[in-house]
Order: sequence, then structure tokens, then C-alpha cells
Amino acid sequence: MYLKRKTRSTFRSVILAGVYDIKNLKLKIRSKEEEQYNSLWNIAADFNVDMSFKVEDIVRMLQEYGQDVQMELDVDAMARLIYEYTSGYPFLVSYVCKIVDEQLLTPEDRTWSEAKISEGARRTLANNNTLFDDMEKKISDFPELRRMLYDILFHGQEFPFNLNNQIIGIGNMFGFVKEENGQAVISNRIFETWFYNLFISQEALQNQSYKAAAEVKNQFVTENRLDMERVLVKFMEHYAEIYEGCSEHFKEE
Repeated sequence: MYLKRKTRSTFRSVILAGVYDIKNLKLKIRSKEEEQYNSLWNIAADFNVDMSFKVEDIVRMLQEYGQDVQMELDVDAMARLIYEYTSGYPFLVSYVCKIVDEQLLTPEDRTWSEAKISEGARRTLANNNTLFDDMEKKISDFPELRRMLYDILFHGQEFPFNLNNQIIGIGNMFGFVKEENGQAVISNRIFETWFYNLFISQEALQNQSYKAAAEVKNQFVTENRLDMERVLVKFMEHYAEIYEGCSEHFKEE
């Protein structure tokens, strides 16, 4: 269509916007040992447009939706709640709204509520979609990025936000991390929970402790409540069994 633009009525120009900076593309013809950046002479134009939605953008979207379906809803409250979960990530904003509209509204109850937004976020995490598939591929391709995300979530480790740091720069380019008070943090609550769930499930497959815990966990629950005294007693017994007489210092991690 672009080539035929002079002979037919069509668009006059094409803009391609991609998430990758050219220098971050790995050259596939090289071996792992020779892996390096592409030529720095490949110049990518700065793309300074903020693609994420602000609360007021979500408000306008919900207002248009309400007019289309002839429904009144508290757009300000719903928009703020959606933003709390998504931080304005466009795919997640649309996905949560899609689930609420198509799965949670019924002919008897057509109202949007905090409970429905929360359930929409939960179902977003439970569903398999192209975004989450791509996120898993990215952290598989960049194990150091995976390690940084793991350390942020499970160890509370802080990393100064500096885009000149290759791993932080890649994490920011993919939208996984953002800057907050000078530190690199996970971009939004849905991503944070998704990474938690992924890392825990991966460890559960490889870690015998998870299997052992699953076999005995019922003894710690009485009438659907955690028996904390029982937990502490069993921990003391388990700790003594493993470390009694051991000269090595206990490692907190």
C-alpha cells in the first residue's frame, strides 16, 4: 500500500515503533561466547512518547464506554482502582476492563464495583495471554534480568535506577521495571504478582521442600485457621534435627 501511495488513495507515510533498541538485539549468527551488542553506529531515534495511560485517560475511556452501552458508573473511582493494579499499562488496562465487561457483568447486575475490578485483575493473572507468554520468554532469554527481578521480589534488594546499567536498561525497555524514588521497582501490581507466581511455581517443581510441605500441611490447619503454635513447635523440632551440633552459621536466606 505504501509503494502504491501515488496511484491510489492510502496513507502517505509509515512509522515503525518497536520496543527494542537496535543495539540490544543479539546477533544470531554469533556463538554464545561471541555474543555482543550490535554496532553502536546503528542509531535509534529517541521515542519520548509516554505510552502508558494516566488516570484521566482511563476516565475518558470509561466515559466513552458508559455512553456506548448506556450505563452509569463511577468512572473516577473505577479508573483509580484500575490504575492501582496496572499503573496504566495499556494492555492490562484493556484486559481488566474486557474481563469485567464480558465475564463479570450479568443481566441482573450491570454495575461496575471495586470487587469486580479486583476479580478482573485476578482473572487477568490466571489467564494465559500473549503478553505473559512474551514476558516468560524475555526472562528466559535474559537470565540476569530474571535474577534481578527475583532479588527485588524475594530478597528486598534495592537497585539504583540507572539506564546505563545493561540489565536495568533492558528491564525498563521491556516495561518490567520503572523508577521510583531513585530505585528500580516492578512496574505494576499485576506484573509483581505474576512474577511472584511464576518464580514460586518454578521453584516448587525443583524443590523437595515444597513437595514435603504439601504432604504435611494439613496438620497445621484447624477449622480453616493456621495453628501458629503448632507451626513454631514443628519448626523448633525440624531446626534442632538439622542444625543441632552443626558448627556452621545458619544462613538467613
